Amino acid sequence: MGSGGRARGTLLLLVFTVIQAPQVGWTAPRALLSFAAVVVLLTASCSSSGARRARSSGSGCSARRIGSGRS
Repeated sequence: MGSGGRARGTLLLLVFTVIQAPQVGWTAPRALLSFAAVVVLLTASCSSSGARRARSSGSGCSARRIGSGRS
């Protein structure tokens, strides 16, 4: 699976977790493990896409670049 598919899967898992967490409890092991999986998958997706794109455009998953207001 490429980083695009991994990112989509990560977002779907995040949505599923946010919808299910109120029903099972926010601190239930199922909810906490799902959130942990989202963090791990998002980190993996950002690191793989950032490494590939860094040479050409310098873009990646940097929140500082997005929020800095610079072009």
